[in-house]
Amino acid sequence: MKKKLEANIWKYAVNLVTKKRIYMSVFSVYLLTIPDSTAQTLGAVLLIGDLFGFVFELPSGYAADKLGHKRGLVLSRFTMLVSTLCFVIGGSVFWFVLGQIVMNFALALSSGTGAAFMHDTLRALGKDSQYAKIMGKVNSIGFAIPIPFVAAIPFLVLISYRAAFGVSLIFDVIGLISVIALTSPKKTAKEIEE
Repeated sequence: MKKKLEANIWKYAVNLVTKKRIYMSVFSVYLLTIPDSTAQTLGAVLLIGDLFGFVFELPSGYAADKLGHKRGLVLSRFTMLVSTLCFVIGGSVFWFVLGQIVMNFALALSSGTGAAFMHDTLRALGKDSQYAKIMGKVNSIGFAIPIPFVAAIPFLVLISYRAAFGVSLIFDVIGLISVIALTSPKKTAKEIEE
């Protein structure tokens, strides 16, 4: 069990690497390539997504606690994959609005859930006093590794805007596999009481 819990650290790092929305730098331009799409359309799509994100953020912590942290992470990664699929399909404004709503649901569900899961993991390993050090390294990896992929986006756009979203789709599949492979630490009865 200890080795499985220790493996959670690198699996969670994979989750963070693949969670980055590398296509956001070309999202606006891609949306504006749709016929009859304007700057106002772009603003409306982003506003709708952010409003839903705000609404989803309120109950997300409670939902993750009720589902369980691992299930919350799996649901978040699955819905992130669905949102990227919406953008890949994206032939109309409808798909962009739906993708933004689903993406903001995924982001709301994962906010705090991953940190809670990793805190539980490190506590089970007896390393909870090293949380800041370990998670600092994991978060650094999560930000550093996607940089070359973000830099490659302009070159992918030369092929197709959908190619940029296709790379994120592959990342989402890898991220989903990484969170499915996580091992949930055992909780005491006191910890699960509401």
